[in-house]
Amino acid sequence: MLGMGKKGKKKGERGQRRLRERKLSDTVLSVWLAARESANLLARDFESGQEGVDPGDNWLFCGESSMVFGQRDASSLIGPLVKHSVRDARIFILKPSLFGTYYREADVYTTTEIAGMEWAPEGIGNVTEEEALDHYHLIAEAGKKVPPPDPERWPFPCLWIAFGEGIPLTAAQTMARLQAQTIDSLKPKGVMLMAQLWAQYEGGVFIADVLDVETKRDDGGRFPTLLWGVVYFEGKWNHPYDLNPWICNAIHQHLLDYKTVIVEKNWSAHQARSMTNPSKEVVRPPIPPPFYLVNLQSKVVERDFRRTIPRRQRMEYQHSFSVRGHERVRVRRGPLPLSEEDREALHARKYDIYTLAPLSQRHAQLLADRGIQGKRTGEWMAILVSWVKDHRRGPDNAPFVPAVRVA
Repeated sequence: MLGMGKKGKKKGERGQRRLRERKLSDTVLSVWLAARESANLLARDFESGQEGVDPGDNWLFCGESSMVFGQRDASSLIGPLVKHSVRDARIFILKPSLFGTYYREADVYTTTEIAGMEWAPEGIGNVTEEEALDHYHLIAEAGKKVPPPDPERWPFPCLWIAFGEGIPLTAAQTMARLQAQTIDSLKPKGVMLMAQLWAQYEGGVFIADVLDVETKRDDGGRFPTLLWGVVYFEGKWNHPYDLNPWICNAIHQHLLDYKTVIVEKNWSAHQARSMTNPSKEVVRPPIPPPFYLVNLQSKVVERDFRRTIPRRQRMEYQHSFSVRGHERVRVRRGPLPLSEEDREALHARKYDIYTLAPLSQRHAQLLADRGIQGKRTGEWMAILVSWVKDHRRGPDNAPFVPAVRVA
Protein backbone atom coordinates (compact mmCIF):
# COMPACT_ATOMS: atom_id res chain seq x y z
CA MET A 1 0.00 0.00 0.00
CA LEU A 2 2.89 2.30 0.77
CA GLY A 3 4.31 1.66 -2.69
CA MET A 4 0.96 2.48 -4.28
CA GLY A 5 0.90 5.69 -2.25
CA LYS A 6 4.26 6.76 -3.64
CA LYS A 7 3.11 5.97 -7.16
CA GLY A 8 -0.04 7.95 -6.64
CA LYS A 9 1.94 10.90 -5.30
CA LYS A 10 4.31 10.86 -8.28
CA LYS A 11 1.35 10.61 -10.65
CA GLY A 12 -0.27 13.59 -8.95
CA GLU A 13 2.98 15.60 -9.18
CA ARG A 14 3.26 14.81 -12.87
CA GLY A 15 -0.33 15.90 -13.37
CA GLN A 16 0.29 19.19 -11.55
CA ARG A 17 3.44 19.80 -13.60
CA ARG A 18 1.57 19.16 -16.86
CA LEU A 19 -1.18 21.53 -15.72
CA ARG A 20 1.36 24.28 -14.97
CA GLU A 21 3.05 23.73 -18.33
CA ARG A 22 -0.30 23.86 -20.12
CA LYS A 23 -1.22 27.15 -18.43
CA LEU A 24 2.20 28.56 -19.28
CA SER A 25 1.79 27.44 -22.87
CA ASP A 26 -1.65 29.11 -23.06
CA THR A 27 -0.13 32.37 -21.79
CA VAL A 28 2.70 32.20 -24.32
CA LEU A 29 0.30 31.43 -27.17
CA SER A 30 -1.94 34.37 -26.26
CA VAL A 31 1.06 36.73 -26.44
CA TRP A 32 2.19 35.19 -29.73
CA LEU A 33 -1.28 35.59 -31.24
CA ALA A 34 -1.37 39.22 -30.07
CA ALA A 35 2.06 39.69 -31.63
CA ARG A 36 0.82 38.27 -34.93
CA GLU A 37 -2.00 40.78 -34.94
CA SER A 38 0.40 43.55 -33.97
CA ALA A 39 2.77 42.51 -36.76
CA ASN A 40 -0.05 42.59 -39.33
CA LEU A 41 -1.06 46.08 -38.18
CA LEU A 42 2.58 47.14 -38.18
CA ALA A 43 2.98 46.11 -41.82
CA ARG A 44 -0.26 47.89 -42.69
CA ASP A 45 0.85 51.08 -40.94
CA PHE A 46 4.16 51.02 -42.80
CA GLU A 47 2.36 50.59 -46.12
CA SER A 48 0.14 53.57 -45.32
CA GLY A 49 3.24 55.74 -44.96
CA GLN A 50 2.71 56.74 -41.33
CA GLU A 51 5.94 57.52 -39.54
CA GLY A 52 7.16 59.42 -36.52
CA VAL A 53 10.79 60.20 -35.82
CA ASP A 54 12.33 60.23 -32.37
CA PRO A 55 14.62 63.27 -31.89
CA GLY A 56 17.34 60.93 -30.62
CA ASP A 57 19.65 58.62 -32.54
CA ASN A 58 17.10 55.81 -32.44
CA TRP A 59 14.36 55.81 -35.02
CA LEU A 60 10.81 55.51 -33.61
CA PHE A 61 7.81 54.45 -35.67
CA CYS A 62 4.39 55.04 -34.14
CA GLY A 63 1.42 54.12 -36.29
CA GLU A 64 -2.24 53.96 -35.37
CA SER A 65 -1.94 50.59 -33.68
CA SER A 66 1.69 49.52 -33.77
CA MET A 67 5.03 50.75 -32.51
CA VAL A 68 8.64 49.83 -33.19
CA PHE A 69 12.04 51.38 -32.59
CA GLY A 70 15.39 50.64 -34.17
CA GLN A 71 17.82 51.84 -36.83
CA ARG A 72 16.57 54.76 -38.88
CA ASP A 73 17.79 53.23 -42.16
CA ALA A 74 15.95 49.93 -41.53
CA SER A 75 12.44 51.38 -41.53
CA SER A 76 11.32 50.19 -44.97
CA LEU A 77 12.04 46.52 -44.21
CA ILE A 78 10.81 46.15 -40.63
CA GLY A 79 7.04 45.87 -41.27
CA PRO A 80 6.93 42.98 -43.76
CA LEU A 81 9.88 41.20 -42.12
CA VAL A 82 8.22 41.12 -38.70
CA LYS A 83 4.87 40.15 -40.19
CA HIS A 84 6.16 37.10 -42.07
CA SER A 85 8.67 36.04 -39.40
CA VAL A 86 6.12 35.94 -36.56
CA ARG A 87 3.77 33.89 -38.71
CA ASP A 88 6.46 31.33 -39.62
CA ALA A 89 8.19 31.19 -36.23
CA ARG A 90 8.44 28.00 -34.18
CA ILE A 91 7.71 28.62 -30.49
CA PHE A 92 10.17 27.88 -27.68
CA ILE A 93 9.51 28.59 -24.00
CA LEU A 94 12.42 29.49 -21.73
CA LYS A 95 12.18 30.02 -17.98
CA PRO A 96 12.43 33.73 -17.08
CA SER A 97 14.99 32.74 -14.44
CA LEU A 98 17.25 31.51 -17.26
CA PHE A 99 17.26 34.98 -18.82
CA GLY A 100 18.02 36.42 -15.37
CA THR A 101 20.99 34.09 -15.00
CA TYR A 102 22.39 35.00 -18.39
CA TYR A 103 21.85 38.72 -17.77
CA ARG A 104 23.71 38.56 -14.45
CA GLU A 105 26.63 36.62 -15.96
CA ALA A 106 26.85 39.05 -18.88
CA ASP A 107 26.66 42.01 -16.50
CA VAL A 108 29.44 40.62 -14.29
CA TYR A 109 31.63 39.76 -17.29
CA THR A 110 31.26 43.08 -19.09
CA THR A 111 31.69 45.16 -15.93
CA THR A 112 34.76 43.36 -14.59
CA GLU A 113 36.49 42.05 -17.72
CA ILE A 114 35.63 44.72 -20.29
CA ALA A 115 35.07 47.90 -18.26
CA GLY A 116 37.56 46.92 -15.55
CA MET A 117 35.24 47.99 -12.71
CA GLU A 118 33.97 46.31 -9.59
CA TRP A 119 30.59 44.66 -10.05
CA ALA A 120 27.75 44.96 -7.51
CA PRO A 121 24.16 43.65 -7.75
CA GLU A 122 22.75 47.18 -7.51
CA GLY A 123 24.97 48.51 -10.32
CA ILE A 124 28.43 49.97 -10.74
CA GLY A 125 28.03 52.00 -7.54
CA ASN A 126 29.47 55.39 -6.71
CA VAL A 127 31.29 56.47 -9.83
CA THR A 128 31.76 59.79 -11.54
CA GLU A 129 29.78 60.74 -14.62
CA GLU A 130 32.93 60.29 -16.69
CA GLU A 131 33.45 56.77 -15.32
CA ALA A 132 29.83 55.91 -16.02
CA LEU A 133 30.23 57.05 -19.63
CA ASP A 134 33.42 55.00 -19.94
CA HIS A 135 31.50 51.97 -18.65
CA TYR A 136 28.82 52.53 -21.28
CA HIS A 137 31.15 53.12 -24.22
CA LEU A 138 33.53 50.24 -23.43
CA ILE A 139 30.70 47.71 -23.21
CA ALA A 140 28.87 49.13 -26.23
CA GLU A 141 32.01 48.98 -28.38
CA ALA A 142 32.82 45.43 -27.24
CA GLY A 143 29.23 44.35 -27.94
CA LYS A 144 29.41 45.60 -31.51
CA LYS A 145 32.20 43.09 -32.19
CA VAL A 146 30.23 40.07 -30.89
CA PRO A 147 28.81 38.03 -33.80
CA PRO A 148 25.14 37.06 -33.77
CA PRO A 149 24.10 33.47 -32.99
CA ASP A 150 25.34 31.33 -35.90
CA PRO A 151 22.33 31.09 -38.27
CA GLU A 152 23.67 27.82 -39.69
CA ARG A 153 22.93 26.19 -36.34
CA TRP A 154 19.50 27.52 -35.43
CA PRO A 155 16.79 24.97 -34.61
CA PHE A 156 14.56 26.69 -37.22
CA PRO A 157 14.97 29.70 -39.54
CA CYS A 158 12.40 31.66 -37.49
CA LEU A 159 12.17 31.39 -33.69
CA TRP A 160 9.74 32.85 -31.19
CA ILE A 161 11.60 32.63 -27.87
CA ALA A 162 9.06 33.27 -25.13
CA PHE A 163 9.98 34.08 -21.53
CA GLY A 164 6.94 32.60 -19.82
CA GLU A 165 4.70 35.25 -18.32
CA GLY A 166 7.32 37.91 -19.05
CA ILE A 167 10.33 39.49 -17.38
CA PRO A 168 9.86 42.85 -15.63
CA LEU A 169 12.69 45.10 -16.76
CA THR A 170 14.47 47.34 -14.29
CA ALA A 171 14.92 51.06 -14.98
CA ALA A 172 18.52 50.36 -16.06
CA GLN A 173 17.45 47.59 -18.43
CA THR A 174 14.74 49.81 -19.91
CA MET A 175 17.16 52.71 -20.40
CA ALA A 176 19.59 50.36 -22.16
CA ARG A 177 16.87 49.65 -24.74
CA LEU A 178 15.14 53.04 -25.02
CA GLN A 179 16.77 56.42 -25.23
CA ALA A 180 15.92 59.11 -22.70
CA GLN A 181 13.85 61.00 -25.29
CA THR A 182 11.78 57.89 -26.00
CA ILE A 183 11.23 57.21 -22.32
CA ASP A 184 10.16 60.82 -21.76
CA SER A 185 7.62 60.54 -24.58
CA LEU A 186 6.25 57.17 -23.44
CA LYS A 187 6.41 57.74 -19.66
CA PRO A 188 6.11 53.99 -19.05
CA LYS A 189 4.77 52.77 -15.72
CA GLY A 190 6.27 49.35 -16.38
CA VAL A 191 8.02 47.40 -19.14
CA MET A 192 7.94 43.62 -19.53
CA LEU A 193 10.15 41.62 -21.88
CA MET A 194 7.72 39.01 -23.23
CA ALA A 195 9.72 37.35 -26.01
CA GLN A 196 12.35 37.67 -28.68
CA LEU A 197 11.79 37.13 -32.39
CA TRP A 198 14.74 35.63 -34.28
CA ALA A 199 14.52 35.44 -38.06
CA GLN A 200 16.75 34.74 -41.03
CA TYR A 201 16.21 36.76 -44.19
CA GLU A 202 18.13 37.52 -47.38
CA GLY A 203 20.24 40.17 -45.66
CA GLY A 204 21.25 37.97 -42.72
CA VAL A 205 19.92 37.85 -39.14
CA PHE A 206 17.10 39.83 -37.54
CA ILE A 207 16.43 39.81 -33.78
CA ALA A 208 13.81 41.89 -31.99
CA ASP A 209 12.63 42.30 -28.40
CA VAL A 210 8.88 42.11 -27.83
CA LEU A 211 8.01 44.45 -24.96
CA ASP A 212 4.73 44.91 -23.13
CA VAL A 213 4.64 48.58 -22.14
CA GLU A 214 2.19 49.97 -19.61
CA THR A 215 1.87 53.65 -20.53
CA LYS A 216 -0.54 56.45 -21.38
CA ARG A 217 -0.30 59.40 -23.74
CA ASP A 218 -0.70 62.99 -22.63
CA ASP A 219 -4.13 63.09 -24.29
CA GLY A 220 -5.34 60.21 -22.11
CA GLY A 221 -5.11 57.55 -24.82
CA ARG A 222 -2.91 54.48 -24.70
CA PHE A 223 0.09 53.60 -26.78
CA PRO A 224 0.07 50.12 -28.38
CA THR A 225 0.57 47.43 -25.74
CA LEU A 226 3.27 45.58 -27.68
CA LEU A 227 6.38 47.46 -28.65
CA TRP A 228 8.89 45.93 -31.05
CA GLY A 229 12.54 46.74 -30.35
CA VAL A 230 15.13 46.01 -33.02
CA VAL A 231 18.04 44.20 -31.33
CA TYR A 232 20.11 43.03 -34.33
CA PHE A 233 19.63 43.95 -37.97
CA GLU A 234 21.72 44.49 -41.09
CA GLY A 235 24.88 43.20 -39.46
CA LYS A 236 24.88 45.26 -36.26
CA TRP A 237 23.56 45.26 -32.71
CA ASN A 238 21.24 48.22 -32.30
CA HIS A 239 22.00 48.97 -28.65
CA PRO A 240 24.63 46.50 -27.33
CA TYR A 241 24.63 48.06 -23.86
CA ASP A 242 21.47 46.01 -23.21
CA LEU A 243 23.85 42.98 -23.08
CA ASN A 244 21.89 41.16 -25.79
CA PRO A 245 25.08 40.34 -27.76
CA TRP A 246 26.09 38.02 -24.93
CA ILE A 247 22.60 36.97 -23.77
CA CYS A 248 21.40 35.95 -27.25
CA ASN A 249 24.48 33.80 -27.80
CA ALA A 250 23.95 32.16 -24.40
CA ILE A 251 20.32 31.40 -25.29
CA HIS A 252 21.47 29.93 -28.59
CA GLN A 253 23.96 27.67 -26.82
CA HIS A 254 21.22 26.58 -24.40
CA LEU A 255 19.06 25.48 -27.33
CA LEU A 256 22.02 23.61 -28.84
CA ASP A 257 22.59 21.70 -25.60
CA TYR A 258 19.60 19.47 -26.45
CA LYS A 259 21.19 16.90 -28.72
CA THR A 260 21.03 13.23 -29.64
CA VAL A 261 24.01 11.07 -28.66
CA ILE A 262 24.30 7.63 -30.27
CA VAL A 263 26.77 5.27 -28.59
CA GLU A 264 27.69 2.16 -30.58
CA LYS A 265 29.73 -0.36 -28.64
CA ASN A 266 31.88 -3.09 -30.21
CA TRP A 267 31.43 -1.45 -33.61
CA SER A 268 33.11 -2.72 -36.74
CA ALA A 269 32.75 -1.76 -40.39
CA HIS A 270 32.30 -5.43 -41.36
CA GLN A 271 29.39 -5.96 -38.95
CA ALA A 272 27.79 -2.69 -39.98
CA ARG A 273 27.75 -3.79 -43.63
CA SER A 274 26.60 -7.34 -42.95
CA MET A 275 23.52 -6.47 -40.89
CA THR A 276 20.16 -7.19 -42.47
CA ASN A 277 17.13 -5.00 -41.89
CA PRO A 278 15.05 -6.41 -39.05
CA SER A 279 11.31 -6.84 -39.40
CA LYS A 280 9.30 -3.75 -38.53
CA GLU A 281 6.09 -3.29 -36.61
CA VAL A 282 3.82 -0.54 -37.93
CA VAL A 283 2.56 1.96 -35.31
CA ARG A 284 0.04 4.72 -36.12
CA PRO A 285 0.06 7.35 -33.33
CA PRO A 286 -3.00 9.62 -32.97
CA ILE A 287 -2.98 13.19 -34.28
CA PRO A 288 -2.04 15.56 -31.40
CA PRO A 289 -3.85 18.87 -30.80
CA PRO A 290 -2.37 22.06 -32.31
CA PHE A 291 0.51 23.54 -30.28
CA TYR A 292 0.99 20.38 -28.27
CA LEU A 293 3.78 20.59 -25.68
CA VAL A 294 7.21 19.08 -26.33
CA ASN A 295 9.72 19.08 -23.46
CA LEU A 296 13.16 19.20 -25.06
CA GLN A 297 15.71 16.80 -23.66
CA SER A 298 19.01 15.30 -24.66
CA LYS A 299 18.73 11.68 -25.75
CA VAL A 300 21.36 8.97 -25.37
CA VAL A 301 20.88 5.86 -27.52
CA GLU A 302 23.14 2.88 -26.81
CA ARG A 303 23.64 0.07 -29.30
CA ASP A 304 25.75 -3.08 -29.09
CA PHE A 305 26.65 -4.63 -32.42
CA ARG A 306 27.38 -7.99 -30.77
CA ARG A 307 23.78 -8.41 -29.69
CA THR A 308 20.84 -9.35 -31.79
CA ILE A 309 19.14 -6.16 -32.95
CA PRO A 310 15.60 -6.14 -31.49
CA ARG A 311 12.44 -5.84 -33.51
CA ARG A 312 11.99 -2.22 -34.61
CA GLN A 313 8.85 -0.15 -35.03
CA ARG A 314 7.93 1.87 -38.08
CA MET A 315 5.84 4.96 -37.35
CA GLU A 316 3.11 5.84 -39.81
CA TYR A 317 2.08 9.37 -38.84
CA GLN A 318 -1.33 10.72 -39.74
CA HIS A 319 -0.06 14.30 -39.48
CA SER A 320 3.09 16.19 -40.44
CA PHE A 321 5.29 18.06 -37.98
CA SER A 322 8.59 19.97 -37.88
CA VAL A 323 11.81 18.56 -36.43
CA ARG A 324 14.20 21.16 -35.02
CA GLY A 325 17.77 21.48 -36.18
CA HIS A 326 20.03 19.90 -33.59
CA GLU A 327 23.45 18.41 -32.98
CA ARG A 328 23.85 14.67 -33.34
CA VAL A 329 26.83 13.01 -31.70
CA ARG A 330 27.89 9.52 -32.77
CA VAL A 331 30.23 7.66 -30.44
CA ARG A 332 31.72 4.38 -31.63
CA ARG A 333 34.00 2.33 -29.44
CA GLY A 334 35.60 -1.09 -29.34
CA PRO A 335 38.61 -3.03 -27.99
CA LEU A 336 42.12 -2.29 -29.20
CA PRO A 337 43.67 -2.82 -31.64
CA LEU A 338 41.63 -0.85 -34.18
CA SER A 339 41.77 -2.68 -37.49
CA GLU A 340 42.91 -0.84 -40.61
CA GLU A 341 39.55 -1.56 -42.23
CA ASP A 342 37.69 0.11 -39.35
CA ARG A 343 40.15 3.00 -39.20
CA GLU A 344 39.72 3.72 -42.91
CA ALA A 345 35.93 3.50 -42.65
CA LEU A 346 35.82 5.90 -39.69
CA HIS A 347 38.28 8.30 -41.30
CA ALA A 348 36.21 8.37 -44.49
CA ARG A 349 33.17 9.36 -42.40
CA LYS A 350 35.17 12.19 -40.77
CA TYR A 351 35.26 10.75 -37.23
CA ASP A 352 37.83 11.96 -34.69
CA ILE A 353 39.66 8.74 -33.74
CA TYR A 354 41.28 8.09 -30.36
CA THR A 355 43.45 5.01 -29.75
CA LEU A 356 46.27 5.85 -27.35
CA ALA A 357 45.82 9.63 -27.01
CA PRO A 358 43.29 10.97 -24.46
CA LEU A 359 40.04 12.61 -25.57
CA SER A 360 40.05 16.30 -26.39
CA GLN A 361 38.67 18.56 -23.69
CA ARG A 362 35.55 19.27 -25.77
CA HIS A 363 34.77 15.60 -26.38
CA ALA A 364 35.56 14.57 -22.80
CA GLN A 365 33.20 17.28 -21.47
CA LEU A 366 30.50 16.31 -23.97
CA LEU A 367 30.50 12.69 -22.74
CA ALA A 368 30.76 13.64 -19.07
CA ASP A 369 27.77 15.99 -19.33
CA ARG A 370 25.62 13.09 -20.51
CA GLY A 371 26.90 10.41 -18.15
CA ILE A 372 28.74 8.47 -20.85
CA GLN A 373 31.90 6.75 -19.69
CA GLY A 374 35.06 8.14 -21.24
CA LYS A 375 37.66 6.19 -23.13
CA ARG A 376 38.95 3.24 -21.11
CA THR A 377 42.41 1.70 -21.22
CA GLY A 378 42.50 -0.97 -23.87
CA GLU A 379 39.80 0.45 -26.12
CA TRP A 380 39.55 2.85 -29.04
CA MET A 381 36.89 5.52 -29.43
CA ALA A 382 35.67 7.52 -32.43
CA ILE A 383 33.43 10.61 -32.16
CA LEU A 384 31.55 12.52 -34.85
CA VAL A 385 29.58 15.71 -34.11
CA SER A 386 27.26 16.72 -36.97
CA TRP A 387 24.36 19.10 -37.52
CA VAL A 388 20.91 17.77 -38.45
CA LYS A 389 19.00 20.48 -40.32
CA ASP A 390 15.42 21.27 -39.42
CA HIS A 391 12.98 19.30 -41.55
CA ARG A 392 9.42 18.12 -41.72
CA ARG A 393 8.23 14.58 -41.04
CA GLY A 394 4.98 12.84 -41.86
CA PRO A 395 3.02 12.37 -45.09
CA ASP A 396 3.14 15.25 -47.57
CA ASN A 397 -0.65 15.44 -47.81
CA ALA A 398 -1.25 15.18 -44.04
CA PRO A 399 -2.28 18.21 -41.93
CA PHE A 400 0.61 20.12 -40.33
CA VAL A 401 0.40 20.33 -36.51
CA PRO A 402 2.69 22.91 -34.81
CA ALA A 403 4.24 22.33 -31.39
CA VAL A 404 5.35 24.46 -28.44
CA ARG A 405 8.81 23.45 -27.20
CA VAL A 406 9.81 23.90 -23.56
CA ALA A 407 13.60 24.36 -23.31
